[in-house]
Amino acid sequence: MANGQGEAAARALGVHRHTLRARMRKAARLLGRDLDDPAVRAELWIALSVTANDEDAIGQPGDSHPGPPGIA
Repeated sequence: MANGQGEAAARALGVHRHTLRARMRKAARLLGRDLDDPAVRAELWIALSVTANDEDAIGQPGDSHPGPPGIA
């Protein structure tokens, strides 16, 4: 969220920036991954996208096409 900008992300989530930092540290510890690594963040985003249902979609409307990919 907010392209890695912690203060903007905290504001968008309605939490203090220190709260967001603490939660991010906890998530990194629980996952055993370095969330400062862009590749790790991409993997996490993909994993969350794959497991999200229609009501909890990740991203913005129009980011991707619903349903399975077509065969060319």
